[in-house]
Amino acid sequence: MADDKNIISLAEAADDSRMWSPEQMLEEAVKVARDEGWNKAIVLFLDDTTGRFDVDFLNAGLNTSQIVAVCEAMKMRALQMMGYVPDDVD
Repeated sequence: MADDKNIISLAEAADDSRMWSPEQMLEEAVKVARDEGWNKAIVLFLDDTTGRFDVDFLNAGLNTSQIVAVCEAMKMRALQMMGYVPDDVD
């Protein structure tokens, strides 16, 4: 069996986070949080395998209004990435 340390994941090779497993994303999130010194975090979960959108989240250090604000800010960023909102709108 090949050494896992020598295997480059398809997600890493393609630089496409849509190909990450949840575990890969969480491992990367831990690295980013440590390296960049983030002091709060929220992780959103989605299970769409049942034909529905079942959602949940974990929160570290945010109050409810901060959770809403972070989600709204990321919604705007996602809309910008999709081209629905100009990049110069903050």
